[in-house]
Amino acid sequence: MKKYIFLNVPATGHVNPTLPIVQELVQCGEQVIYYLTEEFRAIIEATGAIFRPYESFLGGFGPGPMPLKMAEESRRVLPQVLESIRAEQPDALLYEAMCLWGRIVAQVLQVEAIVLRASYAANEHFGLFTARSYASMPFPSELLERFHASSAELSATYHLPSFDLRQFVAHAEGLNVVLLPAQQNLIIGPG
Repeated sequence: MKKYIFLNVPATGHVNPTLPIVQELVQCGEQVIYYLTEEFRAIIEATGAIFRPYESFLGGFGPGPMPLKMAEESRRVLPQVLESIRAEQPDALLYEAMCLWGRIVAQVLQVEAIVLRASYAANEHFGLFTARSYASMPFPSELLERFHASSAELSATYHLPSFDLRQFVAHAEGLNVVLLPAQQNLIIGPG
């Protein structure tokens, strides 16, 4: 039996698409441990996974730059989960793409990591923020500086290479799973 750890942001639209994967792994006899906030305990335990809580400081996503919120949240969540996950000795760690602390845990523990994307695929060659659009992103310089400060602090604290905003948004692992519904509306051409 293999042991899989899931890490996610506390948002229904990011959590719900992961549940069929969790349930399938459990039904196949694998051990699944899911770290999330208390409000998701019942839905995670209903899949058969083991639930491990962490406290979020997001207070709802609300308006504001998501990358900055994820960097600041990582500084708070990592001390709550890192040693517990280290003790679990997982075979693989699966994390939602916006869950920066998942990426950091995988790098620190040097465990196989799988990115789960609840939206569109992205990597260094393709994504919502291409090299051209990155330069014109509506991200005020003050917030960009705060993101860089938070990411630099995370990199220094956990002895990891530094990363910028584009690397946060377009980060890919060896295995990346895009969780889109089977029915999609495809629009091609000018809108």
